[in-house]
Amino acid sequence: MNPAKEVLTSLLSDSGDLIFYGFILASCKLNIDEKIPAPAGVGFINNEFNLFINPDLFNKYSNLEKKAILNQEADHIILSHILRRRMNNPLFWNI
Repeated sequence: MNPAKEVLTSLLSDSGDLIFYGFILASCKLNIDEKIPAPAGVGFINNEFNLFINPDLFNKYSNLEKKAILNQEADHIILSHILRRRMNNPLFWNI
């Protein structure tokens, strides 16, 4: 199984608050892309949210750290960062 899918499955099977993040991320189209300069990222493309995973960077982290990375990406969706960012510098918005 893909490492990102394993962590997503883990989030969905969690009995605590993390299951919420799992449902948010499970609704995203999953894209595996070694070219993105971060372990993970989200975008809104063709009227759907996309979750991008760079497996080379993502797999350097423990499962707990991977969950934290994915939770942060889900927070970008939940807090409408993607839609509000528009043409602003993405480096300032990825905090």
